[in-house]
Amino acid sequence: MRGITSTMRPAPRRRLRSILRATATTPEDERDIPGINSLTTSGAAPSVGADWSMVAWESARKVVDELYPPQAYGERRIAARDAALDHALSSGTEPPGGVPLAGDGLVYGEFDATFFARLLAAAQPRQGDIFVDVGSGVGRLILTAALLWPSAWANCHGIELLPELHGAAIDARVRFDALPSPLSTLPIAPVEYSAIDVYSASGGATLREADVVFVYAVTWARDAQGRLTELSHALARSGIKQDARIITVGVTLLPEASGVRFERVRSLQGDNEETGPDSLGHIFRVVRDT
Repeated sequence: MRGITSTMRPAPRRRLRSILRATATTPEDERDIPGINSLTTSGAAPSVGADWSMVAWESARKVVDELYPPQAYGERRIAARDAALDHALSSGTEPPGGVPLAGDGLVYGEFDATFFARLLAAAQPRQGDIFVDVGSGVGRLILTAALLWPSAWANCHGIELLPELHGAAIDARVRFDALPSPLSTLPIAPVEYSAIDVYSASGGATLREADVVFVYAVTWARDAQGRLTELSHALARSGIKQDARIITVGVTLLPEASGVRFERVRSLQGDNEETGPDSLGHIFRVVRDT
């Protein structure tokens, strides 16, 4: 099997596995797929290299929609909520009402692929970079990134707290190799999945290796200004690299945490169904004062 690594291989819940394996003819996206110039407007991000092309974009969308049928999103969200509830019950952190509610850190969401591609392009992937998706769920954005820049990334690493979602991400990557040609033969960067807590020592070690980090964490712990307080300190304490780029959506990082500065270098507006047509994505650069 081409380029897949896992630090854990739990048996996922049958319900989630069966949902992800559902076969369906993927309908054409009703929206026009924008060209590269429109993907990188709002300040004209520099070129990200030969990997980025409309062929790569359209192919990546076809693969992702085959592996994660858009019409099954609601079922994936319900199954993920069940997994979050299991975690809450087993860890003794059951939320009020007995189920994870909107605003809880484990609420499942799927970020818009077009906006994601724009944000990644703005973060300027470089040859040999490592991409990390924090809270990667069933691995949808990991595969998107790996297909869009197959020769740029040294590794695309998804870290996910819930074992059921971690297992489903691995299953999706395995099923990629079983897709009909030419989809299964598309170039893809190495991928890795870890069932770990971002706030653990293993999570810190993963962040320390990252060059580009994506965090879709609109329900995570934040202050009154919408800044991810705990995550900002976790990133700083991890020893994350100088000049690493952190992408957040709808929320920001602290300007300084544990002796590390997070310099906001760019913000992009885009459409994301879960957060609205005027959603904001932010790119931060890590600055370590010597």
